[in-house]
Amino acid sequence: RSTVDAKWTGTDVRDIGFGAGYRILYSCIDRILSMFEGLCDTFIITCHTYEDVDGKSDAIQRTSLSLPKQTRKEVERFYDCIGYCYRKGKETHLSFVGGDNYMKGTRIEHLRDKDFVIGEWDEDNNVLVTHWDQIFK
Repeated sequence: RSTVDAKWTGTDVRDIGFGAGYRILYSCIDRILSMFEGLCDTFIITCHTYEDVDGKSDAIQRTSLSLPKQTRKEVERFYDCIGYCYRKGKETHLSFVGGDNYMKGTRIEHLRDKDFVIGEWDEDNNVLVTHWDQIFK
């Protein structure tokens, strides 16, 4: 414990002064994610996003991971790939196209700047058909 949080008695670590609580939060998330290192070749994290909206025009300025700022920056920096999953009709897409005010992109060559249909509903057979083979090569 640091001197900043040594006497803290609250219930929400984000309330600890000088951002110390966010360091604790990131440390916990990092420890959880680190448990999976070495267990698989590819590790995919799913999480919610949020939208920064310009208060004057209500325009979306950026869509990003719904994590506290410093934690989000560390996750974005550490992991090789951030995709944006969305639905279009009966298709589920996973996009790695950078820009467009979305925090997404990848260092993985076969995924870079591509948008994949990873799932679609087959009404004739009443089954979900997936295409993860495009992602995992």
